[in-house]
Amino acid sequence: MTRIVHLAMWPVLKIIFKLFAGLNVYGLENLKDVKKPVIFASNHESYFDPFLIGSGLPWFSKFHPICYLADDSFLKTISGKLAGFFGGVFSGKLNIGIERAMIKPLSLLWVGKTVGIFHEWCYKKEPLMYRMNKLIPLLSKESMRPVIPVFLYGIENISWKKILKFQKKVSIFYGKPLYFNNNLSEMEMIKKINASLYGVGAQMMEVIQNKEKVFWGNYSKFYHYLEKADPHKELINDFKDSINKVKGTWIDFGSGSGAIASILSEKGNKNNAKIIATDFETKFIEELKNRFNEKGNVQAQFLDLTDKIKFEKNSIDGITANLVLPYIICHDGNFSLKAFKSILREIFEILKPGGIFVWSSPKKNVNFWKVAMSSKKNVFDFRDKKYIYYGMAILKQALKIEKKGRQGIYNFLSKEEIEKILAEIGFVNITHKISMAKQVNIIKCEKPLTLD
Repeated sequence: MTRIVHLAMWPVLKIIFKLFAGLNVYGLENLKDVKKPVIFASNHESYFDPFLIGSGLPWFSKFHPICYLADDSFLKTISGKLAGFFGGVFSGKLNIGIERAMIKPLSLLWVGKTVGIFHEWCYKKEPLMYRMNKLIPLLSKESMRPVIPVFLYGIENISWKKILKFQKKVSIFYGKPLYFNNNLSEMEMIKKINASLYGVGAQMMEVIQNKEKVFWGNYSKFYHYLEKADPHKELINDFKDSINKVKGTWIDFGSGSGAIASILSEKGNKNNAKIIATDFETKFIEELKNRFNEKGNVQAQFLDLTDKIKFEKNSIDGITANLVLPYIICHDGNFSLKAFKSILREIFEILKPGGIFVWSSPKKNVNFWKVAMSSKKNVFDFRDKKYIYYGMAILKQALKIEKKGRQGIYNFLSKEEIEKILAEIGFVNITHKISMAKQVNIIKCEKPLTLD
């Protein structure tokens, strides 16, 4: 019965996820020579996740159907009862004990049925979390079947409404099979499974980062033409007005060709301020070095915001980031909105008490066509005919950025959402200013002088 349901639902779900959520699947080659059954272990943030894992596999995959371990509270819901009726889920029973929880999944594996376990979501409190981490390697060891680590990307805050409105883009990565033997201790097995699950997430991160680097690398080839447009000049001027005194040490994240770093250099020159202009794109680093060659107060250096920000806590007087932070989709092992929040927390930590943070973001539901319309006299300025070509290239790139924002890949948030996140982190005196044909929000905030 369960296999029939899986086979009947697969083409429908596959079409929906592929057409509306742009489903991308990686790592199927890792499953090619693996015999059934297996244990799928995945990250988990929504009720869509079991359907996504099944849809990522081929239609007549040997691993269908997958029976998922579920929290007892889920089985009491309508969705849980329906899934239970078709045999797709079973009670975890971890509250009774690890030995009791082993019975059902082992019996399924012994008769050739694949088991799925979401190790990080079904149970969020100890000792159940520890039991869940222990359960996965023990099942593999007792059944002599491998664990397949799975990472789902783009599932945060997913819903049917967002999927059907093309507001989600989902990817799946199936990792290499992981086997356990009798020579490993219990703790060694837990460490091994956690390292494997982290590793497949890192592989997914690498795939996404490489695509992003290509995307932004292409943009860097003609980005300086964007700076010639009136809406961008408006943004730079409004950004300048948002910065008062510049003294001590300031960092500009994602400096590009250096428009904001130049403002900081000018305002900080009389105060002997030190300006650190950063970017991850090599072309921009060279541009920055050439641009500020004769200005001793600006230092250009490489900085990849997907990694942890390695500045000392309470060491920086001010930080700027113009149209950068919302585009960071991976940071220090976090993805999407979690990555965005993680960067903001680190910025708060490295700022001195009283430190200033000025940054900008496309507004929620941004419309870059309005920016293009405001740039038409620049685009059709025949004194620089190259701009006609590059203006179209910039618009094409901007529309791709806009689409990624609507899909939730980039974090284009409302003023209220931004203010809530900043306030939760600890920022105070939060102000907003709309700019760039009313499509970009400039945010200014401070780290309080004293922390409660």
